Amino acid sequence: MAAIAASREGKRSVELERTEHLGGLPVNGLGATDIATKGATTGLFKEFVDGVYHYYVNRYGKDSPQVRDCSQGYHFEPKVAAIVFEEMIRKEGDNITILTMRQFDAAAHNVEIKNGKIASILVTNRINSTTEKYKGKVFVDATYEGDLGGASGVPYHIGRESGAEFNEPGAGRIYKLWK
Repeated sequence: MAAIAASREGKRSVELERTEHLGGLPVNGLGATDIATKGATTGLFKEFVDGVYHYYVNRYGKDSPQVRDCSQGYHFEPKVAAIVFEEMIRKEGDNITILTMRQFDAAAHNVEIKNGKIASILVTNRINSTTEKYKGKVFVDATYEGDLGGASGVPYHIGRESGAEFNEPGAGRIYKLWK
């Protein structure tokens, strides 16, 4: 989504994906979103959800069980998520280059910092085991656990902060009742 947003601002980007499948968790098995307020969905995520919905309508028909089960596009098969993501990327033309099977290991020696910014990163090409260097003006850490941020020395916090830290009375509370 970051690559698509950048493309729509006229920027070019390279996306490095660890697996063979572009699309992160939705493509690798997370086939449902848990958003309770679907009406609040906007932007690129709304485009994705609409793409899922239209896939099922076009493939199986408007009144099909598949369309009903997709819950307006919020529930989907991983292969459908992959199709929708690939279509969204394709529409951006040559602004986005996708390189799969690229492994970033969260270690400081894999990140070059210049003037307080990431200047380049080293990744392993999982196809041929070679090391590749990527330079850029901007890096987006879209890893699940913030690997690039952690390896580059960005401060982080593990766990929940107290309510006093940011003057948030609800911070640190776990709400169990979901309706």
